[in-house]
This record gives sequence, C-alpha cells and structure tokens, in this order.
Amino acid sequence: MTADWPGRRIAATGGLGTYILPGRVTDPSVGLREAVDAEQAGFSRVWISERYDLKELGVLSGAVAALTSRVGIASGLVALPARHPLLLASYGATMQATFGDRLLLGVGGGFTSLLRPQGLPVLGKAAIADYVDILRRLWRGETVSYDGPAGSYPNMKMADLPQVPPPPVVYGAFGGPQAMELVARHFDGVMFMPFLTVEAVADSISRLRKAAERIGRNPASIWTCHTVVTAPDLTEDETLAVVNARAVTYLQMPRYGEALLTRNNWDRAGLDALRRHPVFNGMRTAAADQEFHRAQLIEASRLLPEAWITSAAGIGTPEQCAAKLAEYFEVGVDEICLHGSSPLQNAPVVRAWLQRRRTGTGVR
Repeated sequence: MTADWPGRRIAATGGLGTYILPGRVTDPSVGLREAVDAEQAGFSRVWISERYDLKELGVLSGAVAALTSRVGIASGLVALPARHPLLLASYGATMQATFGDRLLLGVGGGFTSLLRPQGLPVLGKAAIADYVDILRRLWRGETVSYDGPAGSYPNMKMADLPQVPPPPVVYGAFGGPQAMELVARHFDGVMFMPFLTVEAVADSISRLRKAAERIGRNPASIWTCHTVVTAPDLTEDETLAVVNARAVTYLQMPRYGEALLTRNNWDRAGLDALRRHPVFNGMRTAAADQEFHRAQLIEASRLLPEAWITSAAGIGTPEQCAAKLAEYFEVGVDEICLHGSSPLQNAPVVRAWLQRRRTGTGVR
C-alpha cells in the first residue's frame, strides 16, 4: 500500500464514512436504502458489521455495491475465526473483481462472549498475524501449506486470481500497545473501536507511529480510522437509544468494557454500577448485545456517567457533532466512521463538517 491509498475515496467529505444497519436488525433491506442515502449525502464509505442472523456480510455488501456506484464498502468487522481463510480471500477477490476497487476489509480476532457460544474460537495476536499473511499469499496466487495458531491448511490455493488489486486489510482495535505493534507489522491500517476518547485515540496513534518507526516502516503508510457515535438534533429519548444504550452494549460485555475503561482512564465504579442493573440478571449469554435490543437498555444506560458519553460521542446540533469530529481529526485520524444514527440523519453533520473545512475552523 502507498501512503496515500485512503485518499482514493475521501475527497468528498474530508474523510467521513458511515455505518449502515448498526446493531441488531429485523429487516436488513433497510441497509440498502441507507447505502443509497450515504452515497447521495457524499459519504466516502459505508461500513457493514456482520452478525450471524440477519446481517451476513457477503449478501449485504454485494447488494450495496450493486445499488451504488461511487461509495466505498468496508466490513466492520469480520471475525476471522468465523471464516475459513480461503472463503474470506474468495470474498475479497470476488468483490473487487465484480465491483471494482471499492472494498476495504476490516477484521478482528473476535470476542469470546460472542463467538464461544457459537462454537467458534477467538484468535490471539500471533494467529491473526498469520491469518492475514495467508490471505495475502492466496491473493498473490501462492499455494499455502500451513500448520500453526491460525489453523491447519495442507495445500490451499486460489485457482483464478482477480485482475484488480486485493482489498486493503485493516484491524479493529482498542489501540493498546500489542494491537498497535500488530498493525504496524501486518496491516494496512486500523479502525479504532467506538467510545474511545480523543486522548485515548491520540495515545494510540502515537504508539502506532513509534511501532512503525521501530521496524523501519513509514508511519504515513498506515491508515487510521475512528468510529464516532453521533446523535445530531435527536430528542433526549432518541439520544439515549442511539448513544447511551449502544455504549451499554459495549461496556457490559466482559473484557470489552474493561478495555474501554483502561484506554479511557475511566473509574471502575461506573462500570460496576452499570453491570449490577437488574436487567442483566438471568441472562442466557454473557453479552447483553445478544439478549436485548437497545430500547430495552435505555433505563440501564441512565447509569452511565455523563462525562463518559460527552467525551467520546458527538451529540447536539450538527455543528456540535462536527466540532467533536474535528477533535479526533486534530490528533491524526485519516477517516471517521459515523455510527449509530442513519446516513440520512447524519447528512447535516456532513454538511457542517464540510463547512468547517471550507472555513478552516478547527481543521488540521
């Protein structure tokens, strides 16, 4: 990858992408309308998260690509243990060959509380590094004979290769030291998880740049994206559902919540109070995200300290949301993915951000 590879699709918005179909859904066809809305609003990229019910990535990304012409398409994120490397390599190659150079492959090792009940493992850092190396070898046309932490593949190969570049591969992370070392050595970029504060993201970018310099890699060759949950001009109840309840689904999850506390230097007492809420009693799984829709978590979400929400999300007028985005751009991210609100709801934020760029207000 060259240092400017993300610039292929960020000119329209100065680096704003958007999630479509965030969270749990009952009608995935809504995402197709959202993708069209995102392209019309000028977003550079749509991110699609995969779930193992009504949000299968291949179906959704193919449909989105067929209905749009310009907008980039990103997976946010593929849990590597859920996909055989040959199938994931085939997915990336087929998307690129069918729709042109539009795909960005976002991946992660997966979370125990989400994968283990499905009989799927969670990959450690060494396995993730090997898995990504296997993908790139397959895309180069090599025969892969491998037996290691990423699995056992005696004689794996793609018979036919696309005549377009393979997709960039980026890692979803909280931005800790080991993750930034992994990104510097093995990935084209990183997507930071939602609800990290500006200070946490700045620290992660600094770690990433130092890790790249240690191994002789140009830090500018590593693309960075942060996910910001936004609630532009929403009512109090809508904001609670879009922002606070979504934060609950992350914070309640074992290990995920602890990771956010560590990275943001938040007080443990706030997390303990949240997890003691009676709504979580008797859960069948360890993740509230698998038990409840966000509307069912609004009352529990009222326990979250206000400072946590305001420090890590964009709330208020479109101009106030754009001001929060500017804080993250100031510390060095290349792109921001707006999350939570729909592309149509976030269209005024795009306009407010473009206005800030035109006037140079708070824009590096």
